[in-house]
Amino acid sequence: MKRTFTTLLLTAAALWAMAQAPNAICYSALAHDVFGNVLANQEITIRLSVLRDGPTGSVEYQEIHKTQTNDQGLFNVNLGEGEITGNGAQDEFRNIDWANGTYWLKVEMDATGGQNFEMMGVSRILSVVYALHANTADHATRSDTALVAQTALTAVQTIGDDDGDPTNEIQTLSKNGNVIELSNGGGQVVDEVDDADNDPTNELQTLSFQNGELSISGGNTISFYEAPFSAPGSSADLPLGIVGEHIVLTTGDYIVPPDKVFFVTSGGPNVILNGYGNLTGIHVHPTTPNMPVFPPNTHITDCMCTGILIDTSSFAQPVIIDLTFGSYLVPSGKVLFIKSGIPNDQTGKLVVNNVLMEFLRPNFTRGTRIISFPAGTIIKKPNDLNEMVLTGYLIDAN
Repeated sequence: MKRTFTTLLLTAAALWAMAQAPNAICYSALAHDVFGNVLANQEITIRLSVLRDGPTGSVEYQEIHKTQTNDQGLFNVNLGEGEITGNGAQDEFRNIDWANGTYWLKVEMDATGGQNFEMMGVSRILSVVYALHANTADHATRSDTALVAQTALTAVQTIGDDDGDPTNEIQTLSKNGNVIELSNGGGQVVDEVDDADNDPTNELQTLSFQNGELSISGGNTISFYEAPFSAPGSSADLPLGIVGEHIVLTTGDYIVPPDKVFFVTSGGPNVILNGYGNLTGIHVHPTTPNMPVFPPNTHITDCMCTGILIDTSSFAQPVIIDLTFGSYLVPSGKVLFIKSGIPNDQTGKLVVNNVLMEFLRPNFTRGTRIISFPAGTIIKKPNDLNEMVLTGYLIDAN
């Protein structure tokens, strides 16, 4: 069974450019997965949100783009020309008042082209072309816009170059640590893009390895076991292996932890299983033929047993099957392994696809039988039993 990562990274070089009609901003970015592989020729969905007054500020405007990456994983969208979501304070991009407050761009992506967006990053919009400002200023008109544009052009052509030297206005941009500086006294700024929330600790993550799974906090999990029965010490009795917390239970109540599976390895002939069986909800559960397996949150009493607590896994799904008032159909694509619940000191029988079959006899040694059923099998209790509850686990058929 293969696992895929759902956490994606977005490495972006934002290109802010204005057309002659200044109602859109071009955004280009490179999409790749957590291994650095570009997402080439892939349909994706991008959600762009303009935030006001900070990286966690209120949404001023929001839109969605469906686009496709090229051979290099690059895509281009125009902020201002997407499908408007209506989730912002402004219902049109041109209504943003760029002169009032600071603005930030929040980028989210669904790499499958759907609507399950993941946060890619937030960066400040550091400058806006004069024409954008003119379009949103209260006093601006179309002639004002043309005048401002012409004035800006003239300034670019003539400012500060009356000494006849066409090179001494050239400056160099450099970065030292997180300080970005312009030569010739042009000033400097501190780059805080990598930690826009001003919390120096919330990017720290913890790497852990448990029961064959490597995990990073706030991220993904990779399993080193590619199939059931591949963990250390695994068998049909213990498909998830023997690496776990070994415990001993005597009298009293016990509830299996919410993230654990309890495989009983040895014990008496019965254990009290709560919430199953007859109407009292107290079921005397036979541990034959091969000792129970209990899913998370199972409530048992007087187990008088030993066993192993193992982390839940997609490879082997524990099940409790109550046949007291009905039947059970093995799901499509699965194989069911029965571990306990068939009495060894009684009939030892089970109705399989409407045929009564005998699986155990009193002289059979306990703990030597695993019963398996393929997908589509229907099982029922024999008519001479008032109640029957089975425990077992499901694995993929392939």
